Amino acid sequence: MDYRLHLTGTLSAVCHIAIHGGSLEGGTSEIAQAVATAAGQSYYSMVSLRTRPRCPSGRGGAFAVSPFDGLLAHGGT
Repeated sequence: MDYRLHLTGTLSAVCHIAIHGGSLEGGTSEIAQAVATAAGQSYYSMVSLRTRPRCPSGRGGAFAVSPFDGLLAHGGT
């Protein structure tokens, strides 16, 4: 398996999601978990156990497959 799931469920209607955790987008899982814990909300992360491949664009290998995915992963507006 190339990833593992981390989650904390609460009764909150809000869930902080880090779909590119681990080696894909370093720090996203930690931030999502810290904010969720501080706010008493749920947390879900898919943590990559493999390093990402080199990206020919030179941008470090973004894995967004749709504009919505990119918004979630990178905090865009």
